[in-house]
Order: sequence, then C-alpha cells, then structure tokens
Amino acid sequence: MDGLTGKATGAALRHDSALKHTTGEARYVDDIPDVPGTLHAALVLSTVPHGRLTALHSEAALAMPGVVAVLGPRDIPGENDIAPAAKGEPLFADPLVEFAGMPLALVVATTRDQALRAAAAVTAEIAPLDAVLSIERALELGQNVVPPQVIRRGDAKAAIAGASRTISAEFRAGGQEHFYLEGQVALATPGEGGEIAITSSTQHPSEVQHIVARVLGCDYNRVTVTCRRMGGGFGGKESNASWVAAAAALAAHATSRPVKLRLARRADMIATGKRHPFLYRWTAGFDESGRILGLDALLAADGGWSLDMSGGVVFRAVTHAVNCCDVPALSLTAQAVKTNTVSHTAFRGFGGPQGALLMEDVVSRVAAALGRTPEDVRARNFLGCGGNSDELPYGQRVEGELIARVWAEAKRDSEWDRRRAEIAAFNAQHPTLRRGLGAVREVAGVRAMRVTIT
Repeated sequence: MDGLTGKATGAALRHDSALKHTTGEARYVDDIPDVPGTLHAALVLSTVPHGRLTALHSEAALAMPGVVAVLGPRDIPGENDIAPAAKGEPLFADPLVEFAGMPLALVVATTRDQALRAAAAVTAEIAPLDAVLSIERALELGQNVVPPQVIRRGDAKAAIAGASRTISAEFRAGGQEHFYLEGQVALATPGEGGEIAITSSTQHPSEVQHIVARVLGCDYNRVTVTCRRMGGGFGGKESNASWVAAAAALAAHATSRPVKLRLARRADMIATGKRHPFLYRWTAGFDESGRILGLDALLAADGGWSLDMSGGVVFRAVTHAVNCCDVPALSLTAQAVKTNTVSHTAFRGFGGPQGALLMEDVVSRVAAALGRTPEDVRARNFLGCGGNSDELPYGQRVEGELIARVWAEAKRDSEWDRRRAEIAAFNAQHPTLRRGLGAVREVAGVRAMRVTIT
C-alpha cells in the first residue's frame, strides 16, 4: 500500500486535472480572457548569426494600425541581462548579435496580429562578423562557454597502449527540440506601486521572478509569479520562460497596461534553446574477452552563444559517461563550446543521455570488432561483477549484485534470447534490410563519422 494515498501500489489513479483536460475546462495562460486594455507583443528577431547591430528602423512599424510601442535595450529600466547562472546574456542585442534568432526588439500593439505584422516591418542594419557554426570549428578556436572538465583514473594512455586491441572512433548526437504543445507564453499585469503580476508557463517560477525584477530594476517582492499548469516543458521552460516573461513585463511596465507575449511556433523554435548536440572522440583499449581496459574520450557539447544551463549539462554528461560499466583506467574530458547558434538549455535527462551514449558506442564497437553481441560485452564490464571494481571514477560505489540481478530479470522477462534469435533468423532471410540500419541511426540523431580498429 502507498502510505500517502492509501491505495494499492500500481493502482490506476486519475490525474487531478484529467476531467478538466478532456472537457476543455483546464485553463492555460493563453486561455485567460483578456481584460479590457490588454496589449499583445511580438519579437523582432535577427536573421544574421553574428554581427554588430548598427541601426534598427522602427518608423514603419510605429506607423502601422494598433501599434503602441517598439521597445529595445534603451527602454529597459534595470539590466539588459536575462542570464540564469552567470551574467552576460542580454534580452536584446546591444550591439552584438550572437545568433540568428536573437531578439532585437519587442513590438507592442492592440492585437497579436497587429504586433506580428509590425514586427515584420522592423528592419535592422547588422555589420556581419565571422560566424562559428560547428563544434569542430569552435574546438579549433578554443571557444568555450564551459571550460574542459576532466575526470581521470589511472593512466589511460598506458592502459590503451598495453591492450591487445584498440579502437578509435568519432561520432555525434544531434540536438532536439522540446516541442511542448503549449508554446512559450506569459501575461504581465501591472499593479499598484510598481508591482507586477506574471502568469507564466514556466518550470521555474522563482527564476521568472528574479529575471523580471532584474530587467525592471525592482525588488523581488514587487513581482508575483503564477503558474497554474503547463502544456509541456521538458526543460525548455526552465530558463527560456524567464526571458519571455521579462519581455512581457517590460512592455507592461512601459505601457502601464496588461501585455501578453505568446511566441509563434516558428519564433519559439528559432529563439529558444534545444537539447545540446554533442561531438564524441574516443580511443579504447580492450582484450579478447571484451574487457575494456582503458578509455580516453572527449565529449564536446555545442553550448550555443551563452552559458545558460550548459555547466550542469556538461557536468552530468561527464559523470554519466561510463554508465554502469567499470573501466580501470580512463580520461574523460567534457566541455561546452561557444558557437553562434541559439543557446542550448535544459532538456529532460540534462546531459545524462548524452553522457551514457558514449559508453554505448564503445561497447557496440568493441562487440563488433570481436564478433560478440553488445550485451555480452556490456555484461563483461559491469561495475562490481566478475571481479570488476564497484567504484565509479568519481568515488561513488554501486551494488554490483543489484546490476547483475536487474540485468538478468530484464533479459528473462523480455524473453531477450528468444527475440534475439528470431531477429537474427529474420535478418539472415532479408539481408537487404540490414543495409538500412545506418539510415535508422541517422534518423535517431546518432551518426558515426570515423572508426579505426587495430
């Protein structure tokens, strides 16, 4: 029994909002009726990935029907900074443009359609600068938003050199859009004495409060943030929701009227961060039994133009990189490089999936080189099993018996061996299908770039 609910564990329990969701009664931010006088805002976004903003022409927009204001960095009463961690991430470019999709200004109008049309009428003069658009180029230039974080145990290079077999490989994992069904949205309503109420679709209401207060130049207690429910977030509404709310709050402060900012899907996907893409380069030494003896690896994340959440993502990636396997000697280096792309952010897993992917690639390639299955090689390297150490590279100990038990139960309950045999038989009868596996890996976002086996 569950001590909190008094229900049997595993019982089918109805979600608290299930009826409201299915009947349409559940109200999200954009469902709140506009009070009289509510204005709507739209962002003006850069189409240039890197450059210096020399002029912003808003005259045509200001002359359009319904337009109340066009706001830029000079209209911010507090700080032009929406960084969640370290300072230095402006709400509006001033004057450096760091990525295509960077906000340049905000148009406020009587209706959303009027705001969108006017935003499209704003033109920018941007003197272009060289743009860094790949992890490889950023590595060459030594550009980082998170400097290298290294975990070492033993002498990886010596262990690899002394192994009977070695593999070197390079591959990449692509980014990912959160694609929450409810996009980024915030409603800012000015109150008495400089107070402001924010209704935001956010995973981090206190951060919204802090960022809004920073941009408005007021105390935290002047800002009240409410989040009744979200239509999805997955990390995309942790830091990005804060600057959307800050932009709406700036407009409400400037006009003394309620302002709603709801990003169109296209603007949302252009201007907000994604899951970090990663580039991996590694060399491993192993023996004929599949035991991995040494591993030297680089995990390079594309952080985009600013820090955002990259520090935590990279830290989790490097600490998850060997997953549940033991490698006696290793050197793991993880960093987030700076590119002129949207600043990548929190995403469900927060670097853990990208970290664990490294060992999966190592195990798979070692298995292929030895003519074994990945399952056999993985089990040969389990922490605390078969004489392997039970200690992770950063000192945490794990229960090897538990790993072995879970693995055995998973194989048994899934009828792994039977299914594996059936698949092998099918592939033997349909060899042309095997050639499509490389395409499947690319669709999944994982692409091998080079492999060297000795």
